[in-house]
Amino acid sequence: MIAGIAEQHPEIPATLYNTAVLISPNGEIIGHHRKLHMPGEEKHYFKTGSSIEVYKTEIGNIAMGICYDNQFPELARIFALKGAEILCMIWACKFIYYPNLLTYLTATRAAENRLFAISCNRVGGEEATHHFCGSSCISDPVGNILAIAGREEEIISATLKADLLYEERAEQPVFSDRRPELYSYLTLTK
Repeated sequence: MIAGIAEQHPEIPATLYNTAVLISPNGEIIGHHRKLHMPGEEKHYFKTGSSIEVYKTEIGNIAMGICYDNQFPELARIFALKGAEILCMIWACKFIYYPNLLTYLTATRAAENRLFAISCNRVGGEEATHHFCGSSCISDPVGNILAIAGREEEIISATLKADLLYEERAEQPVFSDRRPELYSYLTLTK
C-alpha cells in the first residue's frame, strides 16, 4: 500500500515534507518518497525531498512519485535506471487540467521506461475551486492502459506480469540504447 502524508521534518520543528509511504502487507514501512518538485503555493508549506529511491518488494521493485514529480521524465528515467519495475504515482490532479493528462502521462512514463505505471488520483471536491478529476489508471510497459477509473471513487486492478516486462525490455532495449554522453545539456541548463 502507498499512502500520502504530511511528514514532520525529523530535526526542524514546524517543517513538513509531502511524503508517500510504501507499507508492506504486514504493516511495516518499506520506504518513502519525499516530493522533489513543488509547484505554486506548495513551496510555502513543504520542504523538498532530496533522494530518488527504488524499493525491492515481493511483487517487484517499486518507485513512487508525487503529483508534479510525475511531470518530469528525468525522474521516471532515474527510477528505471535504479531498477524500478513498477512506478506508483499519486496525484491531486484537478479538472482545470486537460481531462486525459493523467492517462497520457501514465502511459508515457510506462512506455518510455519499459515498466508498469500506476496512477492514483483524488476524486471529488475540496472548497469551491478544487475539483479533482479521478481517472486513476494502470499501464503496461508499452503504454497500453490495463484499467482506468472514472470520475468517482472506485477500485481498479490489473495483473502485472513480470514476463511481459522482461520481454518488452529485451525487445526494445531503451537502457542499453541510451547515449548519456550526449545528454549533458540536461544537467548544464537551468
